[in-house]
Amino acid sequence: MRIDAYTHFFPKRFFDRMIEISGDYKGRDQVFGFFGKLMELSGGTAKIEVHDILANDDHAVAIVTGTATRGEVSLTGNDVHIFHVRNGQVVEFWDSPLDQYAGDEFWS
Repeated sequence: MRIDAYTHFFPKRFFDRMIEISGDYKGRDQVFGFFGKLMELSGGTAKIEVHDILANDDHAVAIVTGTATRGEVSLTGNDVHIFHVRNGQVVEFWDSPLDQYAGDEFWS
């Protein structure tokens, strides 16, 4: 993957309620910064388990379960990861948690 051309979209439920990690991340530094922030906030516990991947030349979809712990609170959530592919490279990623309310509460 050419990380310099990659954009990562992490959803926010309300525009006036920006959780710590919501937003768009563009390029290597911002994307790596996002993953660093995830690991920082979760004390290194954030991980995903991939259940299935569906793909064609333009898009890939991963069905996953994400887990993380912050202090005494744990999150386990089903999620759909959507990748836009151009010339065989991932250029955009959309994170689509099935329970965005739980994710917002956990990461806020």
